[in-house]
Amino acid sequence: MSYAGFYINLDRSAARRAAVEAQLAKFGLSDRYHRFAAVEGNPAGIINPGIAPGEVGCLLSHLTLLKQNVGAGLHVHVMEDDVLLSRHTRPAIETVIASGLIDDYDLLFTETFIPPLARELGRLKALYDRQVASAPGPGERRLNLAVVEYFHATSSYIANKNAIGRVVAVLDRAVAEGAKMPVDFLIRDAYLKQTLKVGCLFPFVTAVQFDWTGEQTITGRRRDARTAAALALARRSFFVDANIAELSALADKLIVPSGDPHARLLGQVLALHADPRASTNVPDQS
Repeated sequence: MSYAGFYINLDRSAARRAAVEAQLAKFGLSDRYHRFAAVEGNPAGIINPGIAPGEVGCLLSHLTLLKQNVGAGLHVHVMEDDVLLSRHTRPAIETVIASGLIDDYDLLFTETFIPPLARELGRLKALYDRQVASAPGPGERRLNLAVVEYFHATSSYIANKNAIGRVVAVLDRAVAEGAKMPVDFLIRDAYLKQTLKVGCLFPFVTAVQFDWTGEQTITGRRRDARTAAALALARRSFFVDANIAELSALADKLIVPSGDPHARLLGQVLALHADPRASTNVPDQS
């Protein structure tokens, strides 16, 4: 066994547990993954944390799970219970381990939040088009993995067995200082400070189950519904099993065009920059 797998799930979230276990059965992973009972709220009694109780529980859940695997001698794949798996998930993790790619990182995520920046979206689209190619069989894909920058999200990641202690130290220190940031912001901060080596597999071999109403389940980070839907659709579009036609149809329903002509113009300009195939032959304005 090259790695151990866990999914974090609250005792009261029976439907989510059933959904994860159905996916594990579908992909022949039931014997590899085990449920980890999530921490509810703030049982540690952290005084005046800077984050919501659900975010405290999420931080403590990841910290406790990782602590239990320090020194176990296995890489660990950690998932939250809103994860969406693919048939590429297990092969990708095994490839990362067998190739030694995991040795270059403390944490390798299998999906991440995508910042709404036109050039970043365009760069990722060009990479996605290169990495995901049509295979001979209808509907099948040949997958080539790359590593891109990690931004935010803890839905799914691989923890290097030799680095779990370092990750625990970062999270332990954050708890001792009063839990001022969510767990993914802490990891991003440690990455930026070069305390942890963090990357994200690309294309994404997992995704997040999103209800498309503007609110995700555990963090309580609220955005307006249209913004949340747009960001979630962009993020899902880089999932290896993304159905772009379905996502486009959802975008038509969920993202109401702005009534401001200037805003529409800016949206068209952003769309142009996000498309790496867009023509650069524009009239000379000099």
